[in-house]
Amino acid sequence: MKTAYPETVPTYSWGDPSRARILFLHANSFAAGMYQPFMEGLLDDYHVLAPELPGHGQSQWPGVIKDWPSLADYYLQQMDNQGLTDPVIAMGHSIGGIISLIMAVKQPQRFSKIVLLDPVLLPGKILTLIAIMRALGQRKRFPLARKAYRRRTHYPDRESALERYRHKRVFARWQPRFLQGYVDHCLRTLPDGSLELACSPELEASIYETLPVNVWSFVRKLRIPTLIVVGEHSDTVAPAGVRRLSRINSNLIVKTTPGGHLFPFEEPEAALKIIREYLK
Repeated sequence: MKTAYPETVPTYSWGDPSRARILFLHANSFAAGMYQPFMEGLLDDYHVLAPELPGHGQSQWPGVIKDWPSLADYYLQQMDNQGLTDPVIAMGHSIGGIISLIMAVKQPQRFSKIVLLDPVLLPGKILTLIAIMRALGQRKRFPLARKAYRRRTHYPDRESALERYRHKRVFARWQPRFLQGYVDHCLRTLPDGSLELACSPELEASIYETLPVNVWSFVRKLRIPTLIVVGEHSDTVAPAGVRRLSRINSNLIVKTTPGGHLFPFEEPEAALKIIREYLK
């Protein structure tokens, strides 16, 4: 059964609408709004449209994700809804990168260039293991899914949330403005004044559980000029994956940048320099 996504999705608009457009898709469990400080480095030359993923940030959708290609279809439809008829630059981080990739394979005429920020291109051995676990009905045991199900979801106030996140390893190298952005955009206020995660553990886990194991086939089919930026210490795109990307498709340019999978929040200036040089 096809996933019933919301009819529309909240979308941020940053920069001068008369400039060349970038359609940006964010990472799983995050929110579009927290990327604004990163995108500010592009706004002298580009107009950025940044929709939420369903159920993230401002999108109050109670569902779960059944497959990633349907998300690509959904955002292609959202482009129609927003009247985006001229080719745009697609950019995405993590799952947002893969959704952008699938969109470009499905309807290449809609895009002029693609920029993928540490997209979820896991090694073949891991993808094979995921396929086996899925066939055995063990998808909920994927390590990232299990971690998502255990995630703390409620906080009494923003100060206590910020204090807790400040001491977690995943946020250790983040610049303070991005950590503040996470608290501001990835938590929603409840009627009693307390906070809960905007993206539920069930939704976050469903995205990990439905990762397409044929993801590398989309890379081979890509026919649009594409920049892939990989964190030097990424735990998502392995060094062997970087080498594979460099030879798998002549339309790709692969660059590494300081930081890990979350380099847009850790070392944004270095990544932005690479992106600006590619897009100019």
